[in-house]
Amino acid sequence: MKPMKEIAEILHYTETSNTHEEEVMTKTQAAGFMQVSKRTLDSHMKKGWIPFSKFPSGAIRFRRSQLVGCLDTYQHGRVSL
Repeated sequence: MKPMKEIAEILHYTETSNTHEEEVMTKTQAAGFMQVSKRTLDSHMKKGWIPFSKFPSGAIRFRRSQLVGCLDTYQHGRVSL
């Protein structure tokens, strides 16, 4: 049987790993999240408006937090909570 501290560390690692996996999106998912077409997303990527990661395989991925940051950057008007 594993000590409680070791089990807690494993659970924390698993939760952290799952969180990071959920934050990464494909181009289709990112376009849906931003409510734009993939073509518009491509245009914004070329202009440098949206950060992304491109892997040697050619796969492109986006972090959800960075997409939210883009939305915040280009927000106009006041927001009242």
